[in-house]
Amino acid sequence: MISMIRPHVQNYVRKSSFGFSVEKMPQEGIPSDFFLELPERFSAAEIPAYLTENQILVEGLSPVHACSLIEPGLLDNLSMSFPGLVRECILGINRMIESLAQKKIFSGVLNFDLNSLLAPEREKLYLTIIKGLAYNLERFGFTLLIPFAIPAASPEIVRQVPVFLRKTLLPWVKLRLDVHAHELVPGFSPETLAGGMFTEIRSIRFLYLADTGNVLIPEHILPWIETLSLYGFRGPYFFAPMTASLRGLPSWITANEKLIEKLESGV
Repeated sequence: MISMIRPHVQNYVRKSSFGFSVEKMPQEGIPSDFFLELPERFSAAEIPAYLTENQILVEGLSPVHACSLIEPGLLDNLSMSFPGLVRECILGINRMIESLAQKKIFSGVLNFDLNSLLAPEREKLYLTIIKGLAYNLERFGFTLLIPFAIPAASPEIVRQVPVFLRKTLLPWVKLRLDVHAHELVPGFSPETLAGGMFTEIRSIRFLYLADTGNVLIPEHILPWIETLSLYGFRGPYFFAPMTASLRGLPSWITANEKLIEKLESGV
């Protein structure tokens, strides 16, 4: 049992923040009181930035993270060859950061693809955008989260990401880890998959294909909690069902609530 093998992990589970991410759900069908109706153990929320405009209520939740600060697909059309478009993008993100800060939301996910960093032109674009946000990040104490998918495209990219973060020269730029739980082999090692990144992580999402019947189990979550507890990380850990329909939502909520209870009880 967890309580017999790893007693310190139970303490971290009980002190950790768990929540739902609705980014991979059909958002037009999510009720405005979705987060307020969740069981008490879910204290955190991650929602696309545009839904913070009073479309989904998040009062009393902490932390609340905004995701998709850039419209999906927009980055595909940006390059340093079109500086005017890059400046327009930076201006739009700065406005979004200010708007979120006014709503007392101080963390947001900038939907870059760090797996493309091996391309020098892409890295230069990302650094230009991030440095264009530096004033507002400091002004509002806003944490800019850059997502990174696990498993990664290659071990080389895993080594490259911490170097990229250092190049920004900004303490407000951190990582959001996207763990595709069912793509990992049994007995996986977080150290092997994300070694060198742990001090930079500020949130983790566990993504799974809910429509196909996939569910999260302790073996998906526990190695990350155990490893990151050594770095003082207490979440938020977000459950992120990937689905085209909300029909199974009540059962997914119940399953993830029971998953937390298992981790807390050591069963």
